[in-house]
Amino acid sequence: MASKLAKTVLSLRRPFRACGAFFIPVPGIVLFVLLAAVFFVWAKPALAEDDQTMLKKSELAIGRTVGNYRLVDQDWKVIPFNTFRGRVVLVSFMYVDCHGPCFLINDSLENLQSAISEDIADSLLTLSVTIDTENDSPGKLKEYGADYTESFERWKFVSTDAETLKRMVSDLGFTMEKKDDLIDHMNRLTLVSPDGVVMRHFYGTDYEPKEVEDAVRAVMDGRPLSARLSDTFNQFLIYCSAYDSRTKTFHVDYFLLATAIVQYLLVMGTLIYLFWDKISNLFFNKIISRFRKNAKG
Repeated sequence: MASKLAKTVLSLRRPFRACGAFFIPVPGIVLFVLLAAVFFVWAKPALAEDDQTMLKKSELAIGRTVGNYRLVDQDWKVIPFNTFRGRVVLVSFMYVDCHGPCFLINDSLENLQSAISEDIADSLLTLSVTIDTENDSPGKLKEYGADYTESFERWKFVSTDAETLKRMVSDLGFTMEKKDDLIDHMNRLTLVSPDGVVMRHFYGTDYEPKEVEDAVRAVMDGRPLSARLSDTFNQFLIYCSAYDSRTKTFHVDYFLLATAIVQYLLVMGTLIYLFWDKISNLFFNKIISRFRKNAKG
């Protein structure tokens, strides 16, 4: 019985050679390369050059320590950013006269406030920073914020001067551009650890409470966010994304994702094709040896 199994395993050592009768080695390799080239040319780029730069700038902010920026809250109280040390901070950039996605972002943050577990609620602060330094006074922010929260202890609306804002958005990798009476900006929520380090960005206008809470708990427990397979996959999806200039959000480009997977399989298939003998010798010989030992036993 063991002898038959050994022969069966041995026959698996040359599946590509069996294909060689139909798929001659050199033409086979050429075909793999040509297919890969077709997919590389056919696949459209994930992001335009400017959008790639914007996303790269955003991701590079992860790991930076947030500066001790001088902020003024909705009650005209001066608050240095370091005042928030010891709490996880969710930073969102917005402005009162935004007629686009800011309302969606704030609605999502309001939902997050009500959905977050009570045992961590007091250790979490949502910080909405206005990017309209000319028009958004603390009084205006308080009136605006009152539509979303009853407690400014857990959600503060703050402003700062133009120079500080410039440094802050740069350090946090945020992108904004003033166009006439409007401010074009990235839609993003940034998670800052209790010791003031940028840990993660959530893109878009709708934030899943469980996803955010899981990230908050990981940071509070001192667990690295990249330790989970889902986080690694999400990072991969970010770079397989397209940028929607209408909503200022990134969404997964499934055509690009499928193309990337096909390209990966083509490359792996080519490598296996080229080095099959070494691979089979490494793994199958050990299996055959065990079968033979069992047969002798």
